[in-house]
Amino acid sequence: MAAIPTDSTPIPLVLADTNRRTVIWSAASKSYMDVQEGFTTLKRGTGFWVYSTDSVKVYAPRLLVDSAYTRPCTLHVDTGWNMIASPYAYAVKLSLTDPLRFWSPMKNDYDTVSVMEPWKGYFIHSFDARPIILSGKPFNPDSLEKVILGKVAKLSKEAGEWLISVKAVSGGKVDNMNSLGVLSGVQSGSNSLNMAQPPRSPDGGPLAAFVGTSAKTLLDRSVVPSFRGTKEWLMYVEPAVGEKSLELNFEGVADLPEGYNAYVDNSGDCFEITDESVVKLSLQKGHYLTVIVSDDPAFLSKRITSFDLAQNIPNPFNPATTIRFSLPRSYGTDGKPTDGVSRINLSVYDLRGRLVKQLIAGNQKQGARYSVQWDGKDGRGKTVSSGIYIYRLEAGKWNGVKRMVMVK
Repeated sequence: MAAIPTDSTPIPLVLADTNRRTVIWSAASKSYMDVQEGFTTLKRGTGFWVYSTDSVKVYAPRLLVDSAYTRPCTLHVDTGWNMIASPYAYAVKLSLTDPLRFWSPMKNDYDTVSVMEPWKGYFIHSFDARPIILSGKPFNPDSLEKVILGKVAKLSKEAGEWLISVKAVSGGKVDNMNSLGVLSGVQSGSNSLNMAQPPRSPDGGPLAAFVGTSAKTLLDRSVVPSFRGTKEWLMYVEPAVGEKSLELNFEGVADLPEGYNAYVDNSGDCFEITDESVVKLSLQKGHYLTVIVSDDPAFLSKRITSFDLAQNIPNPFNPATTIRFSLPRSYGTDGKPTDGVSRINLSVYDLRGRLVKQLIAGNQKQGARYSVQWDGKDGRGKTVSSGIYIYRLEAGKWNGVKRMVMVK
């Protein structure tokens, strides 16, 4: 990610070798645009990408070196991600509410910073179109001001706080700036400490991100207030371009509060994870999975993984009995939980197959357990005679049948 501290007048940018790939991020189309033949037009405070296997020489006809270019300057950003740069020939610091993402070739991933240096381009995210006003004051790293990397980043976590980091590896490339957890500064219903996922680099590395409150919002940090019980984080992952597999590595699970454990649900296959866990996925396109943290020691055993129709209790019975059944969660072909409903029919029949009474007919939420009581009466309210009866549950293409005995 590069930039040139140039004048505000659009000028041609010339790369010494036009075979190298140069791209600019379009906030309007939310995509990269290739620069044809190494030429483009840049304005002051604009960043761009140069993709090359070695060093690149850039020629600029005019640099911002006189006092006129130390005055306050306004950069305008659109909703979503924007590529910006220092409009000065020296480093300037942004406020903590404006975290910057800079691509680190050494890490092959983004760093989160709060200082813009000249000759470097940065991504910044905005929830609306707005101006960013810079005072023109140079950043002095030797001053008493402490540089805090990242949006309200903390030098140490407070008691009760924890973060689990998730690193995606595919084709020798990584996406390791992803974390979920609990921070004390998060208010219920607030996303002020969440961080949006920056666009993938033009070389098409892997992607791992958490789905925000909107299905179109991807986060690389998703934090919530302290909780008891069970909390789920839906993740979206993609392998590197041209690759057919991806690995997820976890760190920070050991820091969970006592009694809490972490799990991964991959299309209904749910298992516990530790800091040594490596989740290997074979996929060629985007896929969803869920990271779960729970303080329930019986979490796995309580999960509903299949349809189930239990034996009624009591059996034999008189005058009433209870029938329990379970409906599992369903998943799309991309692994995303549908969190939908199943249309079910639970009815009682006699041994000749004649309907005695319909107990339930309609939609029921998936991923839940249910119980219904039969009072031993038929559809007209008359108590049935002693004998063997059949109860049948139909849920989509699945059905289950059990027998029960009425005695008097």
